[in-house]
Amino acid sequence: MGLRSKLLLPILLGFVGFAIVIHFYWGASLQDDKRNSILSQESALLKTLEPGINRSLLAGDLAALHNTLDYTSSTHNERWIQVVLLNNQEQRLYPFKEPKPLAANNHTQLTHPLIWDDEKIGSIQLTLDLTKELQIEKRRIFNFELFTLLLFALLGLISATWQNFVIQKPIQRLEKAATRLANGDYRTRLPDEGNDELANLTRAFNTMGSNLSRSTNSLKEMAQIARTNEVRTSTVLNNIADGIITIDKLGTIESFTPAASHIFGYSEGEIKGKNVSLLIPEKYQDEHFKGMQRYHKSGYSNIIGKRIETEGKRKNGEIFPLELSINEMKFDDHHLFSGIARDITEHHRIAILKDEFVSTVSHELRTPLTSISGSLGLINGGALGEVPEKVKEMLILAGNNTERLLLLVNDILDMQKVEAGDMDFSPKIMELFPFIEQALDANKGYAERLNVKLVITENCHDIYSHADADRLMQVMCNLISNAAKFSPPGNIVEISSIPNGSNIRISVTDHGPGIPADFQSKLFDKFTQGNSTNTRKPGGTGLGLSISKAIVERHDGEIGFTTEEGVGTSFWFTLPIATHENEIKPSNNKKGGQKTAFLSTDNIPA
Repeated sequence: MGLRSKLLLPILLGFVGFAIVIHFYWGASLQDDKRNSILSQESALLKTLEPGINRSLLAGDLAALHNTLDYTSSTHNERWIQVVLLNNQEQRLYPFKEPKPLAANNHTQLTHPLIWDDEKIGSIQLTLDLTKELQIEKRRIFNFELFTLLLFALLGLISATWQNFVIQKPIQRLEKAATRLANGDYRTRLPDEGNDELANLTRAFNTMGSNLSRSTNSLKEMAQIARTNEVRTSTVLNNIADGIITIDKLGTIESFTPAASHIFGYSEGEIKGKNVSLLIPEKYQDEHFKGMQRYHKSGYSNIIGKRIETEGKRKNGEIFPLELSINEMKFDDHHLFSGIARDITEHHRIAILKDEFVSTVSHELRTPLTSISGSLGLINGGALGEVPEKVKEMLILAGNNTERLLLLVNDILDMQKVEAGDMDFSPKIMELFPFIEQALDANKGYAERLNVKLVITENCHDIYSHADADRLMQVMCNLISNAAKFSPPGNIVEISSIPNGSNIRISVTDHGPGIPADFQSKLFDKFTQGNSTNTRKPGGTGLGLSISKAIVERHDGEIGFTTEEGVGTSFWFTLPIATHENEIKPSNNKKGGQKTAFLSTDNIPA
């Protein structure tokens, strides 16, 4: 249906509806009004005759009664066809003869009761012929309907002409201009005189054309910039040392940089479109696929966004150590995973040489240091007799320094075991209430020497965990000794254990100077200590927190801290709560340092 037909259709429907309403509702209503008006007039006339008829009827003067009705009938003979007077016993008093039946359809009977002193004494039945008057009224109504419809038709024609000129032609111009605009002619413009809706639409169209022209030019410039950036990015990616691999959610490789080709031995043409399992050693493939499926179902992963060490497989089948960082990219409903791979074969070789050197030196140092420490202890204890006071001071200083060296060697060996995954763990069901008290007792003497008091603020009974008590005591001693060391003399260190869901949270809180903001991110790094003049205290190796972190994480826990400069610091760690000994399964991860499956989501502790 064209625009003109759509504009004329409401007018035509309105014309037809108006004609139906006029003819079937308004015309019939006017006919009824005319009929009711005549009946009202005749009823009023009968009411004026009622007093005289009542007097004649009560007096029994039938002659006067007949004269009155005869006279009235003769003067209204155009409408009155028949008059019948009945008494209160429904006996006919006028006329004397039986009236003839009337058959005309337009005859209307009007009955008027005769009332005297609130009692009905008779009634008048008047038969009227309204045919002539109703026909005249019908012709008058028809003429009015015809005039009204002709006027409506004329207005409709004028409206259609106006719509064609004012609406249809501007819309046709807009249609042609929109077609040119769709074909790429963004310079198309239309005159926009006036303030009506079409003028506003025309102005909006012209504005849209101008905006499209500017947007097109901008898109062309952006496309040129994008092409330049693509060339630049491609150049950077092609020359970066780390290999970048992109896969979809099914594991299909979508991109493979030259550095990745150098690492794995495949060219981009060989590997693109293949599954990433070609780069994963066979022993990790099943774990990788299960981890991917679990991630797609639950959305949980503990390696995405992290850097891990794993193993890769070259084209020639060689298995090599690999550092991998995995990230997820989302484009609407399209998910991609990017992996940045680095061959750390040489790094591992150097690390092994370093560890072997450190291990050798540490073991070679620990035996003589232990012997020296023991000998100094015997001498200071008087086993060889009295020692001069000045010599004794030097021997005590030598003993303290020997203890510090021995502590450093032991921490280095522990750190080496952690990194190599050789630290032994013997987890058992242990109750934490007595463990916390034992930790306080073990560090009470050290705290008293620093004039610091240890206090247990909260310690819950009947809380068990599956853990290695000796290793956890190592963590507690490190946290408590640090808190005491950095507490002002005369202050307290608060120790607490509080259940938190399925975990128990153990906290050690001091009221010391706090940790500077620029130092907090390095706190768990190896050989890290506060070195400002107001925080540096002697006696630490800088390995305690790093070792503690490794021990807690091997217990499937977390370690962290909250601090405020000038207020104090609270170190905390969590352990899983064991509800019943039968529910605890022996740990199958006694040795650390296990390799991580390529793209696996479940084999790295959270």
